[in-house]
Amino acid sequence: MTSIAQISENEQSEITGTLKKFFADYKVRNLLKACCAEKQKGHSAFEIFRYLLCLVFCDRSMYMQIMTGRYSEAFGKNTVYRFLNSVRTNWERLTCLLSARIINGSIRELTGDDHLEERSVTSGKDRLHQKQKQEERLDCFYLH
Repeated sequence: MTSIAQISENEQSEITGTLKKFFADYKVRNLLKACCAEKQKGHSAFEIFRYLLCLVFCDRSMYMQIMTGRYSEAFGKNTVYRFLNSVRTNWERLTCLLSARIINGSIRELTGDDHLEERSVTSGKDRLHQKQKQEERLDCFYLH
């Protein structure tokens, strides 16, 4: 049985730095405000959301961090659960707005006009090839 490799402190700080850049590039704080993800008192919704997104790339869940003593956040688990279960936060809108920013900010640059022409020619060749394959398969079943 193999064990899961642990993430070192250096890798953990690299993940955190990458996520900070992601949050700054796509202005996630503004998106959270636009989707009513806010708290009335205590820690900001942005801090909690950043922690939750960091959990996705870390080696342990929040529960395991608490159990092993590696949990170092200033807010408790009830704060996180209340934030996630808030009826005011429009999570669907957040994911749509964030994905739109990612597509418009990064992916659309990769697909310029020259890429579209190349793709249409390639897809035309692919369609012709697929049609020929279908005809070959149908010829096997059709008796002349």
